[in-house]
Amino acid sequence: MQITGRSKSYAYNLLKKIKIYFNKAPHQLVTVDEYAEFHGISRDVILSYL
Repeated sequence: MQITGRSKSYAYNLLKKIKIYFNKAPHQLVTVDEYAEFHGISRDVILSYL
C-alpha cells in the first residue's frame, strides 16, 4: 500500500527534504511525527496506512 502514490525515487527525495527541514544528518531516520508535521497532517492518518 502506498500513501502518496508516487515512485520510490520521489520518496527518497522527500525524505531528504524532511531531513533538511529538521536539520538531521543523512544517516538519521525520519519519525512518523516529523513526517506528519512536515506535511501538516495528523499522525493518526499516517498510522492508519502503516
